[in-house]
Amino acid sequence: MRHQLLLLLSVGLVIFFALMNVDAPSLTGAAVTEERESYAMVLHDIITSFFENTDINFPDGECGDIAQELYGNIAYTPLDTTAGYATTRDHRIATLNFVTDRTAKYGTVDMARGPEIIDDGITDSFISINTETIVRVPKEIRTTFFSMDLYGMANGEFVVTHGSFSTPSVDCTFVTRNHLAVCDCVSHPITGIRVAGITALRPIQQNI
Repeated sequence: MRHQLLLLLSVGLVIFFALMNVDAPSLTGAAVTEERESYAMVLHDIITSFFENTDINFPDGECGDIAQELYGNIAYTPLDTTAGYATTRDHRIATLNFVTDRTAKYGTVDMARGPEIIDDGITDSFISINTETIVRVPKEIRTTFFSMDLYGMANGEFVVTHGSFSTPSVDCTFVTRNHLAVCDCVSHPITGIRVAGITALRPIQQNI
């Protein structure tokens, strides 16, 4: 009887350690695991899927370059979680909340397609992104943000024709002429976030 118990215990230990060394596929957040290769879903995938496009084509020039980099700051980071609503017809809209970097960044993206929905006479597609970052410090939570609106034509690529973006101290709009973004920007003291207890616009004092 004792020999049988020792044999069963030995077999059990062998099976246990064998199972511990097995690489089992798993789903983590929005990461899809397939044949031990994982691909993390990013916001850019969701946007291009909505518009049935391959990419977002930004205009050249200062505002176009800034808009593209701001977009890249959030659009290519693996998503931790998403939730939202969408329609699926030719004329469609979607709104989606998302979280990246384990709650360090979060935001909302709205999308619309259809000239009757956009109704500006020159574009048929729209992307609006509003995102915040959060830092926790003793007795305080600090956030900052950027927002961006992009209008364009979606036909194979989303070609940006005009748009705008804002940070707490810079607001810019731009239009595209001959594939070049023409900027109209205003800079000002930080607004929209709490800084040293101040949230309102502080006018610049000029000595005359």
